[in-house]
Amino acid sequence: ATYCAKTIGAERIFTYEANVDNIPFIQAVFSKNNVTPILTNAYLSGQIGEFLFSINKNNRLGSSALLNSSQTVKIPMLDLNQEIARIKPTFLIMDIEGGEFDIFKIIEFQTIHKVQFELHPAILGEEKCNFIFDVLAQSGFVLDAAVSEGVNYYFYKEVEES
Repeated sequence: ATYCAKTIGAERIFTYEANVDNIPFIQAVFSKNNVTPILTNAYLSGQIGEFLFSINKNNRLGSSALLNSSQTVKIPMLDLNQEIARIKPTFLIMDIEGGEFDIFKIIEFQTIHKVQFELHPAILGEEKCNFIFDVLAQSGFVLDAAVSEGVNYYFYKEVEES
């Protein structure tokens, strides 16, 4: 988010973080880089409400939407497709530690024509990873192998000029 904000302007960057413990760290990185992207503490899903998020105090990056620790917190849950309709993004970047499958089950790409994400086959398994690739292909996205590396994937689709 910091790199993108410095490149195209912070007012065009919307970032969502489910782990409330990460918010101060993210804000400090933004501050040190003199950028102010729009940061929202929320879980994106197919509905609006509250979400029970699992906090791993020993490993901040190990916190997850999967209930895998004894400490949980309630966070706001926002409808992903309503957020896409509201902000009209063209590029979706995700690093959500295994939550990719849940996003690809419900996403309506709308204005999005570029997608970059880190995939976690060890967490998701082959069937769910294949589902993600099928959703992208059926939505007209093509893998850019020159940019993709390891478990980091970049897909794009041609956009008609209007």
